[in-house]
Amino acid sequence: MSKLSSDMLPLENVRICDFTIVWAGQSATMYLADLGADCIRVENPYIWNPATRASAPIMTPEFSALLPPWMGGHPPNGRAWNNSPAFIHVFRNKKSITVDSRRPEGLEIVKNLIRISDVVAENLATGTLEKLGLDDNVIKSVRPDAVILHIPAYGRTGAYRKGRGYGAHIDSVAGSSMLRGYPGSAPVTNTQIFAGDFFVGMHGAIAMLAALRYRNHTGEGQVIELAQAECSASMFPQAALDAAWNNRESTTIGNRSIEGFVPNGVFLTRKKAIEDGR
Repeated sequence: MSKLSSDMLPLENVRICDFTIVWAGQSATMYLADLGADCIRVENPYIWNPATRASAPIMTPEFSALLPPWMGGHPPNGRAWNNSPAFIHVFRNKKSITVDSRRPEGLEIVKNLIRISDVVAENLATGTLEKLGLDDNVIKSVRPDAVILHIPAYGRTGAYRKGRGYGAHIDSVAGSSMLRGYPGSAPVTNTQIFAGDFFVGMHGAIAMLAALRYRNHTGEGQVIELAQAECSASMFPQAALDAAWNNRESTTIGNRSIEGFVPNGVFLTRKKAIEDGR
């Protein structure tokens, strides 16, 4: 990165070749795009990703009504392309190209983009880039100082390395589903919030910023592996520390404070207390 003038955004000289999908990966690159990075999403015109662009290219009112608002909220004309709420809030400040990376000529186009990019980011199913012929060694042969960010669901090594996951699956493995809710309730009764996606996104953005700063000082790129389940587990550090240090198991406590602070929770109004004879 060259020296910035006072009227430039911090990352205006940075380009991202972006293979991210859904929320976790896309929010990571979104933060860098907000800081001025030239973020270019690589999409395949023959593969529709329902959780990235929209649930379907054309949405009927009946289909939209079956979906939660963040997936089914579309204009009355039913044209979901570029209009899905799930798309709008993570695609800001980004560009996009469509290319069939499975074809030799398409793969060459992608390599040319990598050649002029500073960052390659992905959170595809583990092994997808490798199947396309874009493993880390190939990427580094095209762009030796590239910052490569992998955001697998459960890491690229270990027993869960082949596991795929959306927010609900990853939150469950991280412990969110067991620690949210009311006492005695089952995890399936929880409202799905997928907060882990955005924890992952912030971790990914900061990791890329740190790697870019390192490269700015040394000229060397980095390969970063950021397991989504590990990032999501940071939502409940108190539970992990309490178990490790005090051998206590955390449980669901509804809307009460884990520190016992008040006011917290739901309290009777004076009118209701009088009606109840209290």
